[in-house]
Amino acid sequence: MVIISINMIVALLLTCLCLALLYHYIIHRGRDEQLIDRIPGPVTLPILGNIQTWTATPEKLWYKLREWISTYYPIFKIRIFTLHSVFICNPDDMQKILNTTKHNKKGYSYNIMKPWLGEGLVTSTGMKWQQRRKILTPAFHFSILKQFVEILIEEGNRAAKSFKNNIQDRVRKEISNVMQENDGKLTMKALQSMPYLEMCLKESMRMYPSVPLISRECSEDVKLHSYLVPKGTTLHLLIYDLHHDPKIWPDPEVFNPDRFLLENIRNRHHYSYLPFSAGPRNCIGQRFALLELKALIAPLVYNFYLEPIDYLKDIRLKLDFVLRAVRPIRMKVIPIKRA
Repeated sequence: MVIISINMIVALLLTCLCLALLYHYIIHRGRDEQLIDRIPGPVTLPILGNIQTWTATPEKLWYKLREWISTYYPIFKIRIFTLHSVFICNPDDMQKILNTTKHNKKGYSYNIMKPWLGEGLVTSTGMKWQQRRKILTPAFHFSILKQFVEILIEEGNRAAKSFKNNIQDRVRKEISNVMQENDGKLTMKALQSMPYLEMCLKESMRMYPSVPLISRECSEDVKLHSYLVPKGTTLHLLIYDLHHDPKIWPDPEVFNPDRFLLENIRNRHHYSYLPFSAGPRNCIGQRFALLELKALIAPLVYNFYLEPIDYLKDIRLKLDFVLRAVRPIRMKVIPIKRA
């Protein structure tokens, strides 16, 4: 008669469990590792991965990302311990991720914002996000935004009294002509009649998008470029680098509002310009943001000349949730004297 002790049964069960977990890792995680390994990227340390880079300052991190995307364009990966991240900047890849509800879940980096924002529109997922988006979307309808234009224009005029200005002569001339047609006042109609100012604002957001990268988690395997990225991988969409890709934007460091003439927009990839993201999870307030920019900038340009003290070539940027300069950017503000 064989007597099997409880300890032997427990040991046998634990052994079976370990073997099952090992089998699962080899079949599933092993496959994911193989897929990720095919994607180019910087050399990793055993176990630690690329953690040595991510202990650098935000300024050094910013320029290290630019170096990596230049070296491995248009896709690369990094690893920190067992956590893999894939970075992309190609408009076709951007479209695959953004133009669907499949990959709507934000990346792990947004968890840092939850204590501040809670489970709001920015951080929520699934049905909670869909319900809230549906509730809030009517609040940003054009007819609703009209109610805020007077407030925005008033703030722009107040700012103009507090500072001094110069932008391009062509922008100022456009604003002057529009204001003369409206008895020297800014209105919703006036703001909509400033196409060149809007082109300048769009070019500014191309060169310096307020959010330089966004993150998504793959809800299923997805082919990006010639690589299959496994489910569960965090993707970082490099909007700044997309906007500075010379294949899409010739002389990307040159400020050229004519890039946004209709004949130039017509032939560009729809996902080559993403200052407000795109797809189902795009920025809900993008119309409001553009109106706000016009309402604040127009009075400043009309009343002041702006002259740079710090030039773009000398400005250093740093990695953050929003685009930030390492040091404040200074300018000279000179009042315009009119008879």
